[in-house]
Parts: sequence; C-alpha cells; structure tokens
Amino acid sequence: MLSSKLDGKIIFSDKYIGFNDEIAIKKIAELKQFQREGRLTCCDENCNAPLVFCHGPEKGSYFRHEKGYGEQCEYNRYSAKRESFHKLKTLLYKQLTDLGLEVSVDTKLIPHHWTDIVITFPDGKRVAVELTDRHPGGMDWIKYHNQYRKLGIPDIWMIRGEVPSSEAYRDMYVTDMMQYMDDAQGYAIYFNEETERFTVRTPINFDAKYSDLLERKFIIVELSCKEIMLGDDGKLAGKYIEQYELERNRIVSNYLIAEKQREEKMQNERLQRQEDERKEIFVKLKSREQHRIHTEVKIGRTQKVVSKTRKSDEAKRKNDVNQKYFNENIKVIFRNNGIVFDVEKFKRFLNDNDNWLSNAYVMGRDDQIMIAKYKNS
Repeated sequence: MLSSKLDGKIIFSDKYIGFNDEIAIKKIAELKQFQREGRLTCCDENCNAPLVFCHGPEKGSYFRHEKGYGEQCEYNRYSAKRESFHKLKTLLYKQLTDLGLEVSVDTKLIPHHWTDIVITFPDGKRVAVELTDRHPGGMDWIKYHNQYRKLGIPDIWMIRGEVPSSEAYRDMYVTDMMQYMDDAQGYAIYFNEETERFTVRTPINFDAKYSDLLERKFIIVELSCKEIMLGDDGKLAGKYIEQYELERNRIVSNYLIAEKQREEKMQNERLQRQEDERKEIFVKLKSREQHRIHTEVKIGRTQKVVSKTRKSDEAKRKNDVNQKYFNENIKVIFRNNGIVFDVEKFKRFLNDNDNWLSNAYVMGRDDQIMIAKYKNS
C-alpha cells in the first residue's frame, strides 16, 4: 500500500520521505519510529489496522498490514493488485506536485474503489487519473467513468503498454477504444515503463472528402513525464496541444494538396471522355455515310438505266443525308460546350448562316466562331 494514516492524517510514502536522498534517510527512520509507536494505521475507514512501513531498492517505499490484519481490508486487496503501477504513480505524483498542484494517491472517491491519483486545483476542481493495462474488456472503465461523471469529476486514463500500430479501430483493444468515446478524453495515453515516456494517440478529426487521401487516421505525440500537464477539465495541456496542432496542420496541408491533384485528374478524365464520345459519334456517322455511298454505288452498277427524275431525287436525298450528318456534328459541338439546344433557334441559325456554313466554315477550326454566331442568332 502506498498510503497510510499518520495520527489520523493520510500520507503518501514517497511524498513524506521526499525525493531528496539526504532528507529520505531521516524520514525513513521517522516512519520506522512511528510504526513502533503504533501511529501508522490503514486508510480504509472500515479497517484502521496497524501498518508496517517497508523500504527497499526494488519495491521502493510502501506500507503493509501487520501479521494477522488486513484479510478483510478492501484497500489491502486493491493495493495488492496495483503494486505494478507504483513506479508510474510516483513519476506522475512528482511531476504534478512540481507544477504546484495538490495531489493525492490512492484516494477513495467512489465506493469500494481507490482512485490512483487525484489532482485538486486551487479553485477546488478535481481530476481523477486512472492507470490501466490493455485488455479486451471495458466494463470496469465504463462503470467508473460513469460514476466520476455523476460526481462532476473529469477522469483521464493512462494505458500501460505498447501503442497499437493498426490504423483500424476494429483492431484495437476495448480499453483503447474507450478513450476515443465522445464523452471521454478523446485520445489514448500509453506509458512505456522502460523509457518512462508517454505516447498520446489522437484521431485526426478531419472529415476528408476522399478518405484515402489521408496518410493515417491518428496523430502520435510523445511526451516525457515532465511534459505531462493537465487542465482542470481533465484534458492534456502544454506541449501536447502545441505538437498536436503542428502535426494536424501538416496533415491538413498535405490533404489539401492531394485533394487539388485529385480534382484536376478527375477534370482531365472528364474532358477526355467528352472528346472520346465526340469522336465515337463522328466515326459512327461517317461509317454510316460510307456504307450508304457504297450501297448506292452497287445499286448504280446493277441499274444501267435510271431516269433523270430518279437521279434528281437521289441527289436530293443524298444532299439531305449530308446535311443531317453535318447538323449532328454541330449539335455535338454545342453539347460539349454546354449550350442548351433549341430546335427553332437552330433552324433560324442554319437559314441565316447557310452561305457561311457551306463555303467558309471548317469544322474543328471555326467552331468558336460558329458558336458565337449561334448565340447571336
């Protein structure tokens, strides 16, 4: 157990001893004396049994029940499960107290549960810090999170373990996923015991028009323990905010560049499709005309005598077909240039510009002149 009562007042072993080696020797001796005098008792109000102070190079400073006590003590059972978090608690405690905040360790805010760290701000606002391992279940997290919320106390959770490499939410542990809930902290905080560094993994929160343009879905910010800062709203502050904004701006900038390139590519593909459609229509019309002419030639070879009237009618029909072919091409040109086709206006345009269309207009070269004439007709 990290905390004890000394003459009825709760103390945290490392805080009492201090973080200065010269002071620690004296304080350790004091606690040993208090133990002998029976002044160290359990923090659990339902226990209050006498405690023994322990100090060693591996486990550091802690308290335990005297033999014959503590079997029914809730705090004793809780502490036994939380021994592995001693190092992280001590690191966070020292950093937060160095910031001038009031910090307590193993505090009972919720019935039958001890909060790992409680921060009290000058205005009285409190923030609960919970430490957890990665695991597939999230029921405890939800239960305690909802109880903190009823008390009006923001809660921030830190996960001891590796940062997930997957960009897919479905591949994460439930513990990780809970951190991203709308009413939670909005990011996951991981602690590496070997390096004693924290990694904050935050969703980009940028609605991409094309999701594949984003190189990743999360921003990662690394922090040392000394760079951990909390606001009274229970959110990370300080360097994390600065690093997050820098990284997000970089990603957004890359996204906007990629989006512009995508739109340009789509525009070019659209224009190419229009051109291909125009060519396809032209080829089809030309093929039909060639087929018709070929058929007429064959018929002409088999018919040696054709009346002048028939020749005249045939020539007129041929001229009508040519005119239809010519008109269809003009319609295609109008459509590709976004001009709404009007039948009556088109007839007037052909009639008014018959001489120019027949003798001067060259398809492809004079299209814009032809379009201007149509608009003014």
